[in-house]
Amino acid sequence: MKSFSCSALVVLGLLVACGDAPEPTNPTPAAPNGSQPGSGSGSGSGSGSGTNPVAPADDGDACKLAPVDANGVKPTFKVYDPAAGVAPPAMTGGPIEGKWKIDAATVYLPNEVKAAVKPAESTGTLTSWAHFKKNGYRLVLKTDFAIASIAGPRPQQNDVAAGGTFKADGPLIQFDNNACNPQAAKQDAEFSFTDKGDRGIIVIKTKTEFGFSYLELQAARTQ
Repeated sequence: MKSFSCSALVVLGLLVACGDAPEPTNPTPAAPNGSQPGSGSGSGSGSGSGTNPVAPADDGDACKLAPVDANGVKPTFKVYDPAAGVAPPAMTGGPIEGKWKIDAATVYLPNEVKAAVKPAESTGTLTSWAHFKKNGYRLVLKTDFAIASIAGPRPQQNDVAAGGTFKADGPLIQFDNNACNPQAAKQDAEFSFTDKGDRGIIVIKTKTEFGFSYLELQAARTQ
């Protein structure tokens, strides 16, 4: 089980945060680094039925928050292109406390690889849930992708589990994984959130050598 290190974020970074992506041909200009979806300054889906990496306790301890039942979903794959309206929505923040299960996801591959990837032919499954309580969180993301490219399908699997403390600043969420894992790597992606009552959206933005990638997670608040 991996934490939110660079290697784990190979999925959150949409396959290119740490390498192992199709080599782009005729790369286009990088996605703008000014006004990005998610927070106004920038903010992006494994088989399985919900991984349970923690003890099923809910006593307020950030390292022992209860798991959430979640089923696998089939993400939509796109190439990030804000000029054409293909981008995550701008995040607005709001109360994030509660248990969330992901029931839809969109993967936005970097615009710079659009000549090398075939998002309409890409397939995969994603299972993810998150639990936020007070200033503690647990999050699981399990993926199994096959990214279609001009060189053939690129399989990507990952099994990510993270937990610790967090703080919110408007729509932005800053995680500290060291509370539960002193060896955890520093967060190297930008997380933002929108609360819609019984619904929510988490957008994960990661800078890669090919540009920015995004993972948009649509979630249902279970309680």
